Amino acid sequence: MAGMTSGRTPVAVARALDGLGRDVTTWRKLRHLTVEQVADRADVSRSTVLRLEGGHGVSSENLLRVTRALGVLD
Repeated sequence: MAGMTSGRTPVAVARALDGLGRDVTTWRKLRHLTVEQVADRADVSRSTVLRLEGGHGVSSENLLRVTRALGVLD
């Protein structure tokens, strides 16, 4: 079959999400911000920030909101 039929995340994608989550956590801690502060600044839920930091998928819009709130994205 040409497409993926299972609902599993490919290993390379899972690794990238995990690395991105670690980076977001590091950026937040370097700025001495809590998860709640980032969520408020990004106008997303606290659980969205926690999912992102935990290496789970979030929408691209929410990813951009969080990185902008952290000053990583102009």
